Amino acid sequence: MTLYIGVDFHPHQQTLAWCDTRTGETRTLDLGHDPEKVRHFYSSLPEPATIGIEASARATWFENMLFETGHKLFVGNPVLIRKRATSRHKNDRRDAELILELLMRDEFPTIWRRPRRAIRSSTFSGSGKSWSGSGRKSTTVSRESPMMSGFQRGR
Repeated sequence: MTLYIGVDFHPHQQTLAWCDTRTGETRTLDLGHDPEKVRHFYSSLPEPATIGIEASARATWFENMLFETGHKLFVGNPVLIRKRATSRHKNDRRDAELILELLMRDEFPTIWRRPRRAIRSSTFSGSGKSWSGSGRKSTTVSRESPMMSGFQRGR
């Protein structure tokens, strides 16, 4: 059995459309962003699901929760997803159903993401990064850095 879930993600709620390929059952659901309820919903699924969402800066907590609960997440390019829509009328349910359809047809336009291991293993100590006094992040690049290869000092 494979469970596919298309999620139209918003800051305060998400609309889900899912399909169980074993039974052919499809459903939609609006789920508020109460962290306990969201975790309970995704933890209660009978097996790890394949989940698709549009890229969003506000979905980091959701991505982390899906990783912790063992689901497979695909993050898609919103522009390319929208281009695949057959209807000009946009609403949350249609968006979730479109994401579901693209996942199931293996046509979901994923974007490249840094592997989670690389994100978790990077630290600021010894990585060549520093913090400025104003609270803004600044990057220090050493001459041995791959970014500086091919450049000579004094040019």
